Amino acid sequence: MTARLLLICVATAYFLTGCAGTVARPTPESKRDTTGQYDGKWRVTVAKGQNIQTIQNWKFTCGDMSHEFDIVVRDSNIALNSDAGNASGYVSTKGQFKIYLPLPGRAAAGGTSDSSINNGERKLVLRGTLGGNNTVGFITYGIADFGYAGCTSKANFTRLDT
Repeated sequence: MTARLLLICVATAYFLTGCAGTVARPTPESKRDTTGQYDGKWRVTVAKGQNIQTIQNWKFTCGDMSHEFDIVVRDSNIALNSDAGNASGYVSTKGQFKIYLPLPGRAAAGGTSDSSINNGERKLVLRGTLGGNNTVGFITYGIADFGYAGCTSKANFTRLDT
């Protein structure tokens, strides 16, 4: 029987709940860029995304994820500061990065679900590539029980200054 999950997440000043995707590992410090070519302020523009997304046999109601916020890179250390908290990580020599921001609250299965979520810890996962012709990535509002996969949408990165 298919389990169904209805997630209703509270929007913050910078984030709206999002859609389904997988998560890779953050850039280790040993692989970070040392040239400073990615340093500066970047605008993150998140697309609307799909309203209903599926992970395993779960259906997520994601809603409109479109919004914008800024990230800053200094000495190849990428930082996201928001009302929900702060996250940081490293940008690789190829401009790739992944950061995790713990979010308040816990995810739970909707009332119509025949299954439950054991670990509903939530994290915003921002990953992508800065610089070059491919300044794109993804934002995921992930849940621990799903390896921090969850509502996912495409994100574009635009350099605002250096």
